[in-house]
Amino acid sequence: MKTHINLFGKPIDMTSRARRRRFIVLFYSAFAALEAAAWFWSPNGNEATTVMLLFTIVLGPLLGGYLNDAPQYVRSEDRGLVKPFAGNEILRRRWFKVSDPKEFRNDERELTRRDRAHYHAYGVLAGIIALALILYDPPVYHAIPVLTERRIVFALLQAGYLLAFTLPAAIIIWTEPDLIAEPDHKAAPTGIAQ
Repeated sequence: MKTHINLFGKPIDMTSRARRRRFIVLFYSAFAALEAAAWFWSPNGNEATTVMLLFTIVLGPLLGGYLNDAPQYVRSEDRGLVKPFAGNEILRRRWFKVSDPKEFRNDERELTRRDRAHYHAYGVLAGIIALALILYDPPVYHAIPVLTERRIVFALLQAGYLLAFTLPAAIIIWTEPDLIAEPDHKAAPTGIAQ
């Protein structure tokens, strides 16, 4: 995991767990606020879908994981706190022109951490899909109108889409202990000049 993230060209230190957790809360709060505003602006959900897709494409790579794994002209070296999740190395080298494929290989600890994050993330996604299916069937729940049920289901599916791509990386960022900052390589050399 990286110890800093660049926002608008300014490096932000992410070594402390508390700062990373605030970042995750801010990330999902911004998504919820934008989605709520889009649903308020247009109750049919079309603008909310556009907001969800743009949020996933533009701000999702800040977390890393799946969304960090983009073509060379899209990905920046400073994007994504979490290392890209390893996939098919042959396809990656063929399509994305990786200069050093070793930098994308995950060791056993990273694979274990990634698999644990996926286990927890997909449990949340299964709950969202189950709730959407329960609400989608009108005879099951009669307290609210069918149109409102459909809007709730659509909003749940939009949230589930974003969570499918960002939640595993967010879980890794949330659970990592405090990181040790990388030493500054531009420090003055020690010793006596001769």
